[in-house]
This record gives sequence, C-alpha cells and structure tokens, in this order.
Amino acid sequence: MRYHAMGKAYFDVEDIYGNRHREAETIREMDNTVLVFDVDDHETYTIRKEDVGMKLNRPAIRREKFNLSQNKRIWRNRQKELKDIRYKYARKVYSGIE
Repeated sequence: MRYHAMGKAYFDVEDIYGNRHREAETIREMDNTVLVFDVDDHETYTIRKEDVGMKLNRPAIRREKFNLSQNKRIWRNRQKELKDIRYKYARKVYSGIE
C-alpha cells in the first residue's frame, strides 16, 4: 500500500453509499479506495479512487453479489441512518446493552 497524498482536499465527492460531501480530506489511501474525513460532519467515509480521478493500484475484483449502483440507490441521502446503526452497534459491543 502507498501512503502518499495525505491531507489532500477533495470537493463535491460521492462516497460508496451515494451521498455527496462538500469538502473531504484524505486520511489513508488503499489499493482501490480512499478513506476521507468530512469537514462538515466530522465523520470518515470511503470513496472509490475512480470517482476522484486517481489511478488504481490493481484492478477491482468484480463480485456478483455486490451491486454498487443498487447500493447507492438504496442508501443515498441516509447519512443519519448509517450513523445511528454505527452508534447502536458500538453501544451494544462496549456496554453490553441490547
């Protein structure tokens, strides 16, 4: 893995769920994705390198079960639901509350 271009800012990018982010900074770069920090809501999101015009380190593995366009259609503009799911899981794991 290469770890260059940290802190680089991207504007109006779309994450893997189809939500738009006005300003995002790079935290970590993987083979085919980039982990970014959204400046507005202070959350981290995953963005595909193809969406921001970066070169892929290796070709993406196409899986039959995962459909990116369907995933974006289902989760578009549902950031609050994703955060609630994450917080419920963390609360259950760390405190043992169901």
